[in-house]
Amino acid sequence: MYSFFVDCTSFFEGRKLFFNVYVYNGSLIRTWFGREPCPDDCGSNLARKLKGDLEVYFQGEKVDFSRYKVDFETRLNFGSGLVTEAGKALDLSSGLDLGLTPSSSLNFSRNPTHIHTYHSSINFRKTASHVGLNLRSIEILNELRKTSYGKVVTYGGLAKKVKSSARAVGQVMKRNPVPVIVPCHRVVASRGIGGFNQGLAIKKRLLELEGISLLDF
Repeated sequence: MYSFFVDCTSFFEGRKLFFNVYVYNGSLIRTWFGREPCPDDCGSNLARKLKGDLEVYFQGEKVDFSRYKVDFETRLNFGSGLVTEAGKALDLSSGLDLGLTPSSSLNFSRNPTHIHTYHSSINFRKTASHVGLNLRSIEILNELRKTSYGKVVTYGGLAKKVKSSARAVGQVMKRNPVPVIVPCHRVVASRGIGGFNQGLAIKKRLLELEGISLLDF
């Protein structure tokens, strides 16, 4: 398992922000924005390539992330080797509300030995769902991946493509475990930009980065 971060401070108007990524068995399994970086162990060709693509993406260049494989079925269970700044054990298998917003902060050691200990504390297991996602939800997220850079789709428009409802699509977007790579920021409401599980300020900035005018919403 490999993890790395991209410093997004310049992207987010000078405010401290990192984009954290986990890669396991050749697939992406988790991404999020946070005020602290995850361990930087970019030891595979895939991780190095993705990090490079993310760096140029956050500089405003067009990147197609749909070519990267995403594993929606691997569920992560963190052991006691990872704690929050409050000293509580962190279990990322329980949902997306831990460490995924700009206001959240995880305290990781930069020490390589501690990074190894941190990674060895993680248990992986295959499950029929991932952070609340069923196979139907995964189908919706895979359809979303066809929405290209600089384009948006409404909740209703995406729902029609997968024969679902706008409300159901919105719930799936909230549970997306790999934002940016699976571009839920490109899903907007018919009136307004809609929500985003990483925070509206980041969604607005991502849309602006891709050349989408917020005046259209």
